Amino acid sequence: MRPLTVCAEGNYSIPHFLSSEARNLIQRMLVVNPLSRITVADIRQDPWFNKGLPEYLRPPPEEFFNTGVDFSRLPTWKSIERGPAERLKGELHDAVVGKLGSTMGYAKDDVQDALNKEEPSAIKDAYMIVRENQMMMRDCALPFLPPYS
Repeated sequence: MRPLTVCAEGNYSIPHFLSSEARNLIQRMLVVNPLSRITVADIRQDPWFNKGLPEYLRPPPEEFFNTGVDFSRLPTWKSIERGPAERLKGELHDAVVGKLGSTMGYAKDDVQDALNKEEPSAIKDAYMIVRENQMMMRDCALPFLPPYS
């Protein structure tokens, strides 16, 4: 059996002479399901990976950027209005459609058509992202971000 096939099926063995930390990292890297597999960012944070790693190869420390958002005032996931396109109207809807038109070039009719269809689309995704962003800004009443602009 070829090595790639063996790894793709999850049928491999790790030599016992490797440290438990190295074996642990290798096992997490060879997980068959890519959604469960360790990410490159997580690999770079692994203690064994960082043993003896020269300073110039280490990831830079992340700097904290204070956005001023009070996360305790954000609306809960359940409180964010969602529903079929027929309920998407009013000032919020018009603001979102306007923003999609001015920033992404989507025509109002194209946005409404995408919202009325069952299948996913880039327009629908963009609409929901901008809509939730507008709702969060409105509900949090951030003084430095005007709502529905």
